[in-house]
Amino acid sequence: MEKVTIETIQNNWQTLIQNTQVNSNFEKFQAATKLPVLRVNQLDAYRLDCEIFELLRAQLIKSCSLLSPSFSERFQPELKALLRAIIFKLSLYSTNSTYGNSLQNLEYRDETFDYGSHILATSAKIPPSYSQKLLYAFATIFIPYIWERVLLYATWNNWSSRSRSRFDWRYKVWKCMRMLDNILHLANLINFIVFLFDGCYPQLIDRLIRIRLVYSKKSLSRQVNFEYMNSQLVRVGFTEFLLFIIPLLQIEKLKRIVINKIRKLWQLTIRKRINFGSSYLNTQEIDDNLKLSEIGCTICSIKPINTPVISNCSHFFCYYCLQVAITRDNGETPCPKCANAIKLFRRVSKFDF
Repeated sequence: MEKVTIETIQNNWQTLIQNTQVNSNFEKFQAATKLPVLRVNQLDAYRLDCEIFELLRAQLIKSCSLLSPSFSERFQPELKALLRAIIFKLSLYSTNSTYGNSLQNLEYRDETFDYGSHILATSAKIPPSYSQKLLYAFATIFIPYIWERVLLYATWNNWSSRSRSRFDWRYKVWKCMRMLDNILHLANLINFIVFLFDGCYPQLIDRLIRIRLVYSKKSLSRQVNFEYMNSQLVRVGFTEFLLFIIPLLQIEKLKRIVINKIRKLWQLTIRKRINFGSSYLNTQEIDDNLKLSEIGCTICSIKPINTPVISNCSHFFCYYCLQVAITRDNGETPCPKCANAIKLFRRVSKFDF
């Protein structure tokens, strides 16, 4: 009886120790997951960093293009790497936060540190270590520079159009580069899907080197002005709609329809004036206008004629069409209808009908 009691006590003690370890591990996991940082803040910070870099890059390339037209194209990877290095030194390396993160009240902290309790996990902020910052610079500055330089060199030397034989190493390198690019895009997609679930590490490099975005000030409320965002969305949406709908439209057909509508409205207006007896047009002038509206330009065939003139061969033209033709042919041009030489022309009058 005494032996059974001792075994029971030992079993209960081991069970208690195991439950304590499980609860401790669960508390650590809960502490790591109970640090809420809005996903929209992290994504906005990343977009702000991209916009700031693009603005500075455009100004830098525009300034360097004054030195030589081809300077910015030849040394574009070097200029972008230099700009990234300057931004990294002034932001993340010095302040543990990028410019976009600072605008969103965010900063990086070292997630390799064991924060322990829930209170410590939400309050303590251990900045990224020196090695983590160097790895971040290596992944965001050096690797993109090497990639862009090799890609630019391969494009200039037409590696993609080389013979696809197994002995051509340049085509093999180009194919491997494309495969690596696809793998990187797939990894970024998987990381983004995981980020939508757990709310941590919006970028793949953050997850690899274990640095996480947390709030730098807890009491600071998030104030966002959506006026610019809404106007930008409207402009982008309207531009995309035009880019989609314009190729589907037949411009020439629409132009002919509009011209025919204008011509019919013009003739209808003149007929109404005839029917109601306008006080400022007599019948002869109306008849002349009707005849003129039914006559098209001999060159462009537009009805009614814009600024009508009559040539010495008694054909009607637009003033600009005939003047351009005569100027082009050095003062004398053949008539498209009768082939007679046109040297003189004058404004149309009522005696020409």
